[in-house]
Amino acid sequence: MAKVKTAVSLSEAVLSEADKLAESLSTSRSQIFEMALSELISRHQNQQMLEQLDAVYGEDSAEEIKLIQQMKSVQKSVIEEW
Repeated sequence: MAKVKTAVSLSEAVLSEADKLAESLSTSRSQIFEMALSELISRHQNQQMLEQLDAVYGEDSAEEIKLIQQMKSVQKSVIEEW
């Protein structure tokens, strides 16, 4: 994949920590930034996917709610009979 140069503004503290991390991992500052951004993108995509799944599966339909209520009622009557 082609590499593209870009300029970003960072606080001195973050840049200093990134440099320390790059040194401890024996890699470049650019690689540290690429790894961090890739991780952030991945987490964001996963969160979006979870939100979409929740939207599809997270809410019970009115029919499901009615069925659950009926099941609870039957269960309660069975327990009371025992």
